[in-house]
Amino acid sequence: MPTDEIARETEKLTKNLSSCWQSRIIDLYQKMQAWVEASQAEEAAIENLRTLRHHQTETEQASKDNRAKFRELTRTAAS
Repeated sequence: MPTDEIARETEKLTKNLSSCWQSRIIDLYQKMQAWVEASQAEEAAIENLRTLRHHQTETEQASKDNRAKFRELTRTAAS
């Protein structure tokens, strides 16, 4: 359920409750929203880390390949 829809439904459900209960539910809702945002940020960070590790692996492999080509070229030039 989208965030704005959850907020509207929560507001509808809490409208008839006492102010004490309304404030408790609002507090819990805000904590839940903070948790959802933190969870999404964590997932994004994990995905970024995966991407960085993949690029690092590609870069390391390219570096190894280039060193091997360089050694081969220097041997060929020395011959």
